[in-house]
Amino acid sequence: MIVPLYNLYGIPSTYSLIAGSFSNDSVSARTQGRRIRLLVVPLFVGVLASRALNGAVRRSIDEGAGTTLWLIAGTVDLLTYGVYLAIALFVSQGLSNVYSDLSRPGASNEAAEGGAEDERERERPAASSEPAPGAGVPVPAPPTPPTAS
Repeated sequence: MIVPLYNLYGIPSTYSLIAGSFSNDSVSARTQGRRIRLLVVPLFVGVLASRALNGAVRRSIDEGAGTTLWLIAGTVDLLTYGVYLAIALFVSQGLSNVYSDLSRPGASNEAAEGGAEDERERERPAASSEPAPGAGVPVPAPPTPPTAS
């Protein structure tokens, strides 16, 4: 009984929440979040139209439904699945952007910090208890050119 309501409201709502969570991350993840948010309404409309058209096709099977109704229902289904695919690709790209931003050295989770730091704080490198790579390694002196005697 509740499954049709979940499919109708829950799935677009879940994608909207995912898009909102990307808004706290890097610029590339925010871009993916905006794209997902733009596709939530077409997804909702596509699901509603698909259900209505498929119901009409089922009812008209006994009456010998015209090919036009079948074609329209199939096209709406195909477009709805295309929206699902696009959203899945955008979610995948957004998660990949978030992961790459978190895995790079010196990355900090701006969402956990609340985003309230000022620009000077963002420009300073993060303090680390470990020495920088190559610290303490002697650097050889450049070779001296031979002198003519």
